[in-house]
Amino acid sequence: DLVYDCQTFHVLRKLDEEGIVGVYRQLLKPGGFLLTLTGNAKEPEVGPCVLSREELQHAFREMRVVSVAETRFDMTPTYAKLAQPPLAWCGVFQEP
Repeated sequence: DLVYDCQTFHVLRKLDEEGIVGVYRQLLKPGGFLLTLTGNAKEPEVGPCVLSREELQHAFREMRVVSVAETRFDMTPTYAKLAQPPLAWCGVFQEP
């Protein structure tokens, strides 16, 4: 019913974007949801790998876009040197 991806897609997409999207889709039954938290290119790359809203939506173009919203990652020891955690995208996509 749900696949939750937290900071995995933006790294694995550099190796094989179609492959990782295919794995997520195989894990979902029809009507299931993918929730992804990934780097946002609206801010310089200070944290995770980043992508634009268009790149994120294009990657999951065969799924229904439920929501793509800007957010920030949680503060972690890695981000402690920053004034605030990096920008992120929270995307929700639905398997047809």
